[in-house]
Amino acid sequence: PRKEEDKRPPLPEGYLEKLQQVRYSDHTVRVYTSYFRDFQQYFEGRKIETVTPGEINDYLLYLIHEKNISSCQQNQRINAIKFYYEKVLGQERRCYKVNRAKREKTLPDVLSKEEIKKILDVTVTDLRFFCMFSILYSAGLRISELLELKPGDINESRSLIRVRQGKGKKDRYTLLSKPLMKKLTEYNRLYKPKVWLFEHRPGEPFTESIVSKRL
Repeated sequence: PRKEEDKRPPLPEGYLEKLQQVRYSDHTVRVYTSYFRDFQQYFEGRKIETVTPGEINDYLLYLIHEKNISSCQQNQRINAIKFYYEKVLGQERRCYKVNRAKREKTLPDVLSKEEIKKILDVTVTDLRFFCMFSILYSAGLRISELLELKPGDINESRSLIRVRQGKGKKDRYTLLSKPLMKKLTEYNRLYKPKVWLFEHRPGEPFTESIVSKRL
């Protein structure tokens, strides 16, 4: 199907360049630029540099009450907005009346082997998602880490996967099972990824939203 046109306003001059200059990860750049374009769209027709802290506070409350955004997303959106006014425009630090949400501290649900098998069984007809979900489970990756993988991060001879700059900005290596390595070899032969290990379209990675919804 034809890719839907993104009708959100283009980023203001200097925003993307500043993100790259301070060497934020590709994942953070994608999140910040997407959330800031949402912010621009909300205030479409306005010069974005004239939006007041009070109006931004109202926007954040709108997202919390009308869009039911999570505490994590709330903080990410605040950071994306603050980055523009404070880092790109060089204005003083901005504070908003809405409280910066604390991350909910909940114990993770641990899936049984049978449940993992059921998840993988329904992806046998789509080798891409079978490999993605298998790596998430086998290597203990976050979805964001999975989507940062590149073809060269798989060491077939040693059955290792290199996770680049995960949490803590430190690369790490994780051992993969031989059956999974066989599937990855088959996947590489069929899809021939160029830039990212898992590409939604040539040269374009999957988004977290697509992977999480499918999962």
